[in-house]
Amino acid sequence: MAVRELRRFKPYPAYKDSGVDWLGEIPAHWEVKRLKLAADFNPPASEVRGLPADTDVSFVPMEAVGEYGGIDLSRNKPLAEVAAGYTYFRDGDVVVAKITPCFENGKGALAERLTNDIAFGTTELHVFRAKSKIDRRFLFYVTLGDAFRRLGEADMYGAGGQKRVSESFFKNFKHPLPPQAEQRAIAAFLDRETARIDALVAKKGRLIELLQEKRTALITRAVTKGLDPNVPMKDSGVEWLGSIPAHWEAKALSRTLLRITYGFTNPMPVADVGPYMLTDRST
Repeated sequence: MAVRELRRFKPYPAYKDSGVDWLGEIPAHWEVKRLKLAADFNPPASEVRGLPADTDVSFVPMEAVGEYGGIDLSRNKPLAEVAAGYTYFRDGDVVVAKITPCFENGKGALAERLTNDIAFGTTELHVFRAKSKIDRRFLFYVTLGDAFRRLGEADMYGAGGQKRVSESFFKNFKHPLPPQAEQRAIAAFLDRETARIDALVAKKGRLIELLQEKRTALITRAVTKGLDPNVPMKDSGVEWLGSIPAHWEAKALSRTLLRITYGFTNPMPVADVGPYMLTDRST
């Protein structure tokens, strides 16, 4: 968020030192707690032991977990198929990818609208379940914060593409906790603002797509129709090409190139490769 946007927020009456290096001062009435005091971690799948084996539940592989929120819930499986060997979570739990590069890329979500309120997913997830002192949406946004991701990345263990963030990092991560009413207000504010930003990103993405399409169309128009819109035209005899300037010729590339090479291989014979070279017979 830009500095000028932050200026519209009024400061709190008083602040205090948080005692956490990366955090600095916090509002005087806020507390700093380790996450293990605010959330339970990786609840046991024994919670669903009494359910029928054919109960449908959401199945969540890593590719179904969004970056900065959201889960693709298009997959279901019977409980019997996933009750062992997968990570268990329920509606209202917060899931965070623990393996590189998924953790650094922000993969994580607040689980909502799960089939029968239950999901089993990739073992590369840690699960947070909010206790009574923390709002679940506020907890979700804590896991998206820069400090959480940056310090978690520094704590990774393992080698290469198998580096992971430990459960101990999550449990011992210190974060400020406002009163619950403020937590809910902050979460609601972030819901609105992130939705607005996502909409702007999507709009800009569509604009980029349109500009790329315009760029391609401009190049195609120039190399197949020329620059003079008033020049006499004729049928090229090529289905995809249509009309071309009357003084141009359509030729197979094999008739205009000496050779075609690929990478660092030896030259290969020129074949009729399909696209046509347009040449100006008047020059």
